[in-house]
Formats: sequence, structure tokens, C-alpha cells
Amino acid sequence: MIQEDLDTFLADFGEDGLLDGVAVRVIFGSPYAALPSDGLGMSSAEPRVLIASASVPAEASTETADLVLELPEAATLRPGMPTQYRVREVQPDGTGAFSTLILAEASA
Repeated sequence: MIQEDLDTFLADFGEDGLLDGVAVRVIFGSPYAALPSDGLGMSSAEPRVLIASASVPAEASTETADLVLELPEAATLRPGMPTQYRVREVQPDGTGAFSTLILAEASA
């Protein structure tokens, strides 16, 4: 397990959020991915956040987590992007330090 101070890292690079109503600090990303499409040139951007694994509820499954992530600062940091997401998947990083939450826009 990583012994670094994760709070300092998240404080420097993260933003505040609420994971099922509990305050968390996350680092938002939306990596670009080219999708195989038989020459049609499709692409996708899949929103995700990096979060301290200790902040992910123990009952969250790696397959699907019935969790909602709210990012109140998103309207300022990323105009036009949603501020509320459903967590589709939890991906632990293998060190026990961080997990990646794969997100989908929450239904209104």
C-alpha cells in the first residue's frame, strides 16, 4: 500500500464532491478514446474520477455501484458539463490507495 499523504495530493489537484451525500475529494478526467467502427471514425469521452479508495463505500461493487456523485464546482470548472453523475463502475488501482470511478450522466 502507498504510504504517501493522499490528502495533500487530492488537495492540490482535486475538487470537492459528494458521493451519496458524503463529502469527498476527487480528480475529474474525461479521456478521449477512439472506438473501432469499420472506418466510421467514432470516438468517445468517458467521464471518470480518481478518488482515495478509503472514500469508496465498502459495499460498492467493482461491476456496478449504485452511487451518485455530485460535483458542485463543475459548472464553474467545466461549463456545460453535468454536475451530477451515476457511478457505473469502481476500478481499484491495485495499490489500495486510489480507485477510478467510471461515470455516466445522472438522469434528470
